[in-house]
Amino acid sequence: MKKNQLNEAKQKVETFQLEAGWYDLWHIHLDMSGQGKKSITEHKKFILLFLELLNKIEKQAKTLNSPWQSFIVIEPNDSSQDAVYFHTPNPNSNNFPYEFEGVNWEIETPFILEGIINNDKYIIGEYHFENNVSYFVKSK
Repeated sequence: MKKNQLNEAKQKVETFQLEAGWYDLWHIHLDMSGQGKKSITEHKKFILLFLELLNKIEKQAKTLNSPWQSFIVIEPNDSSQDAVYFHTPNPNSNNFPYEFEGVNWEIETPFILEGIINNDKYIIGEYHFENNVSYFVKSK
């Protein structure tokens, strides 16, 4: 019997530990099987875990001796592609800070994030690519 992806995701969040070093747009997916595609209610459960993980990463990152960025990308039509990102200056490329090119930060809270995003704490952006939309969430 397949383990519940939500329970596995909760365990990943609980045990997550940021390691010292550099990160080149490192990211983690919590719903690899796409369980959140079943319903918006299921998808929102994973988004809440992403917010918890983002907060945990940011708390741990404060102990690092380098600048960093963290954010969440939400794919409203494919929860398996949602991810939390962590980024620092790195030797791979001159891509820090990440510029969020093409992201519109002047949007209303989209339906998928209604009721779970504290707009006093987070800012939401929208990115369009071909016929798809992605939402970026980062701390203010």
